Amino acid sequence: MTMRPRSLAALLEGREGMRVIGDAHGYATPFAEAVEGARQRNLAVLSLGDLIDRGPDAPGAIRLMLDLLSRGDGELIPGNHEDKFRRWVAGRRVELARSALAGTVEQIAAAPDGAEFARAFAEAVATRPLWRRAGKWFFVHGGFHPAMLSRDEGPPAGEK
Repeated sequence: MTMRPRSLAALLEGREGMRVIGDAHGYATPFAEAVEGARQRNLAVLSLGDLIDRGPDAPGAIRLMLDLLSRGDGELIPGNHEDKFRRWVAGRRVELARSALAGTVEQIAAAPDGAEFARAFAEAVATRPLWRRAGKWFFVHGGFHPAMLSRDEGPPAGEK
């Protein structure tokens, strides 16, 4: 299930605006409430990353993000937690013991379809640009790179 990234202009088409949400950190219920409120107001949703780790329901936050991407009413700018997750799914060495990712991995392992939606989310993360520009607005999870001054989108997370 590959969901190609949509431009922010395409995401905003026919909408009243955009709700920007950052750092849900596995708290799926408040994330879902923010998304539902956006949908009621015909707002697109842009997640600034760190959807997972620390909270009680990382799988719920992942499922909601995948739903936003598949319905076309949301987009994701990956944060460092999504990038770490993407690397872990790809089999790369990631420090779990001292990381909040360990809790997310345990929660996903408990889900009957955990491996399947983990792969789908890691694929989605890998294709998402690390920053985005929409007119005068600039969106990034964190950090700075000189290319941000001249490029409207960053490279996909999987190419950095």
